[in-house]
Amino acid sequence: MYNISSTEFEKKCKEVVPMLQEMVMKKAPNVISIRQFYQLEHSLRLNLCVDYKKGDEEKVLTLSIPAQQVMDENLTPVVDLIVKNVT
Repeated sequence: MYNISSTEFEKKCKEVVPMLQEMVMKKAPNVISIRQFYQLEHSLRLNLCVDYKKGDEEKVLTLSIPAQQVMDENLTPVVDLIVKNVT
């Protein structure tokens, strides 16, 4: 594991969130949006808020992705997890 600067991490998050949204929406059209939210933590993580519809209800799924996974663009497990939880 290497050190990741918060600046580089933020830049990567801005690239990864739209890619994730596009990948998820292809598999789960009921997803309305995926957005990043911030909270203070001891480690760098990408916190996501997934807004989706289930029946007539709007729901929210939150998840946290480790910085290393974001930097490596290892998105398939994240996409699979979101799709599994919203469909």
